[in-house]
Amino acid sequence: MEKLIIPNNAQPLTFQRIGPVVKKEAQLFFANAQSEQGKSYKYGLVFGEGLWRWKLTEFGKTQATEAFDELFSKIGQYLLVKQNTEPFRVTLPTSFSETKKLLLLMLRC
Repeated sequence: MEKLIIPNNAQPLTFQRIGPVVKKEAQLFFANAQSEQGKSYKYGLVFGEGLWRWKLTEFGKTQATEAFDELFSKIGQYLLVKQNTEPFRVTLPTSFSETKKLLLLMLRC
């Protein structure tokens, strides 16, 4: 079996466990990469097998699979949402008074 090489920018969510022993290797992690066209993207990787067992185990304990379903729904949402790293622009009047209303205009550029 080949060893998984986890990128330096990986953000582990869970770690591998065999019985009571938690290993140092990530089981589920997220990372960033760049396409050949130079666009950055994020990806997630589940290293292992038997995800269906997670769902069955949860159902056996709780008679529901809400946690499993929500976990993978949130993972999908996280990976699909594009992160805007541009700063906010805030436009303020040059002067204002305590007695007048102040309107702030904030834009993400």
